[in-house]
Amino acid sequence: MIEDKELRDLFKAEGGEHVQRLNDGLLRLEKNPKDSATLEEVFREAHSLKGAARMVGVVDVENISHKLEDMLGLIKKGAMELTPEIFDSIFKSLDAIRKLIHEAVTGEKKIADFEIWNSELKTTSIEKEIEYAPKQEIKEPETAIPQSAVRSPHFRIETVRVDTKMLDVLMTQTGELTVTKAHISSRIPEIGEIIEIVEKPEKRNVEFGVRSAELKSKLQNLKTKISGDSSRLDFISDRLDDSIRKIRLIPLSAIFNLYPRMVRDIAREQSKDVNLIIEGGDTVADKRIVEEMKDPLMHIIRNSIDHGIEKPDEREKKGKPRIGTITLKGMQTASNIIIEVSDDGKGLDIEAVKQAAVKRNICSEAELSGM
Repeated sequence: MIEDKELRDLFKAEGGEHVQRLNDGLLRLEKNPKDSATLEEVFREAHSLKGAARMVGVVDVENISHKLEDMLGLIKKGAMELTPEIFDSIFKSLDAIRKLIHEAVTGEKKIADFEIWNSELKTTSIEKEIEYAPKQEIKEPETAIPQSAVRSPHFRIETVRVDTKMLDVLMTQTGELTVTKAHISSRIPEIGEIIEIVEKPEKRNVEFGVRSAELKSKLQNLKTKISGDSSRLDFISDRLDDSIRKIRLIPLSAIFNLYPRMVRDIAREQSKDVNLIIEGGDTVADKRIVEEMKDPLMHIIRNSIDHGIEKPDEREKKGKPRIGTITLKGMQTASNIIIEVSDDGKGLDIEAVKQAAVKRNICSEAELSGM
C-alpha cells in the first residue's frame, strides 16, 4: 500500500484513467488492427502508466506496464502480429493491473501470485518472450465468467470531474454565506439592548411611553434586519443546493464505458461476434442513480448476448450480418432520463415464455390463450 495519502489519491485517479484509456483504445484497435494512430495512443498510455507506477513504487504495475509497452513497441515495428490470443492476454493483464492499483491505494489484497503469473503477456508468435513470473508457478482455476462481467455489490463512482468555474461559484457562495452568518451574529447585541430596556427600572424623569416607543422602534428595526438576513440566507442556500446538485450530475458514460469490454469478453466466450454501439453517453444524471444502474444494465446487456444475438453462421443463414449489434442509448426528456437497450438478435421465443409461465404457475394456459 502506498504510504503517502496524497500520492495514493493521485495514483488512484491517474492510474485508473490510464487503464480506462488503455482499455478503450485496445477495444478500438481490436476492431481495426491497422489503426496506427490508436496503436500509438495505447503505447503512450502504457508508457505513462509505467511512469506513474514507478513514481509511487508500485513495482508489479510498473513491470506489467513495461512488458505491455515492449509488446506494443514490437507490434509498431511489425515484429509481432495482433491476434485474438494476444488481445486476450493484454486484457487479462489490464484486469491484473486494476486489482494491483486497488491494492496499492486501499491495502486490500485483491490479487494472488497466480493471477500475476497468468497476466503474463504471451508473445509466442515470435522467438523472444517478455518474461514476468512470480517465485513459483501456480495453476489458475478455470472460471466461466469473464472478470469484466463480475458484479460489484457496492459499485461506487468515487471521483467526479468538476469544472473549475463551478468551484469558483461555490467559493463565492460560501463567502456570501460567511458574511450573512456574521450579520446574524451581530443581531445578538441588539437583542441584548432590548432585553436591557425591558428589565431596566423606570427612571423617575422618563415617561413609560418614551421607553415603550424606544422598545417598539428597536424591535421593528431588528425585525427588518432579521427578515433581510433570512431572505438572503434562503437565497444563498438555494444557490448552494443547486450548485451541489449540478456537481453530482455525471455523464452516463461513467457506466456506459464499462460495457464494451464486458460485451467483448462474453461474446468471445460464446464464439459470437457482437458490436456494442453507445449513444448519448454525455446525458447526465445524479451520481447515485448512475451507480444504481450499473448492475441492471449489465444484466440486460448480457441477456442480449446470451439469448438474443445468434452465432455468426446462424445469422448468416437468416440473411443477417454475421456481427450482431447491441445499442445502448441514453437520452433526456423534459422530465425523465431514458436508458434504452436494443439488439438485432432473434428476439423472444414467445412459446418458450408461455411454457415457463405455466411451469412457474404465473398464469394458466387458458389465461395465456386469451393474451
